[in-house]
Amino acid sequence: MNVCFSRGQRLEESLEYQQFVANVEEEEAWINEKLNLVGSEDYGDTLAAVQGLLKKHEAFETDFTVHRDRVNDVCTNGEELIKKNNHHLDNISAKMSALRGKVSELERAAAQRKAKLDENSAFLQFNWKADVVESWIGEKENSLKTDDYGRDLSSVQTLLTKQETFDAGLQAFQQEGITNITALKDQLLAAKHVQSKAIEARHAALIKRWNQLLSNSSSRKTKLLEAQEHFRKVEDLFLTFAKKASAFNSWFENAEEDLTDPVRCNSLEEIRALREAHEAFRSSLSSAHADFNQLAELDQQIKSYQVVSNPYTWFTMEALEETWRNLQKIIKVSTSNIIHIILAAVISIHFLL
Repeated sequence: MNVCFSRGQRLEESLEYQQFVANVEEEEAWINEKLNLVGSEDYGDTLAAVQGLLKKHEAFETDFTVHRDRVNDVCTNGEELIKKNNHHLDNISAKMSALRGKVSELERAAAQRKAKLDENSAFLQFNWKADVVESWIGEKENSLKTDDYGRDLSSVQTLLTKQETFDAGLQAFQQEGITNITALKDQLLAAKHVQSKAIEARHAALIKRWNQLLSNSSSRKTKLLEAQEHFRKVEDLFLTFAKKASAFNSWFENAEEDLTDPVRCNSLEEIRALREAHEAFRSSLSSAHADFNQLAELDQQIKSYQVVSNPYTWFTMEALEETWRNLQKIIKVSTSNIIHIILAAVISIHFLL
């Protein structure tokens, strides 16, 4: 009777043991499968890929939590069997220890993979942000590749306004793009990222390109300011020439009218007045000639700038030179006429006397 009872008890203990072993093996099989998965060296070569792997790892962590609870249940069952002095207690204890060891191994492997995925994600995010910054810089570099510095004061001032807007954009990007990528670089280096050298080199190249862009922009602004000063001088010359040319032409028209008006002298007073008026006119010629020379000098200065025609006057130096030549002819004819008129008047007065 005791023998039968003892045999029955051992069979029951063996059955419980086999169920325990089956549960242990099921969890070990799951752990071994996951050890192979988390042991993968595929950490993603694109930002999208690594984000996909991180989501899978997150799902694994959730699943692992469930299986960790199952392992605890299996071990609790094993401890109960040991308390009940199951005759397989040595094997039960060994299998519990091995199973817990597997769980710890998977935890370490999972933590290591998560760290590498996070590290790779951070590196790829840095590269992506660096690509965005470089793309922006490249676009601005292209906009500076121009030899257009304006063709007159108005166009230069328009370009300067655009340049000021461009520089304001650079200042804004300095805060938004450059400062952020630099902060990310510093953060990764402080964390001793495995790709620290590559990150530092990429950032250094990017900053070098950024500084060159700032230099090119500053150079263009300087040239535009020089062009503005250049065209301001031209503008002043244009206005001065136009004002003096208009005054000179008015003087010429008045002189031409005075010199070509019919003149008669019927008395000595009229003869004297005519001579005085003519002498006064001849005296004014020196001032007019000085004005003419100033116009010629202004014209030479304007032409030295190689600019288009004066927008403020239709008078050209060539036209004024022709006017001056015509004036000399009119003066010659007028002087001759006045001499004849005076002689005729003198003779007429003499006979009257």
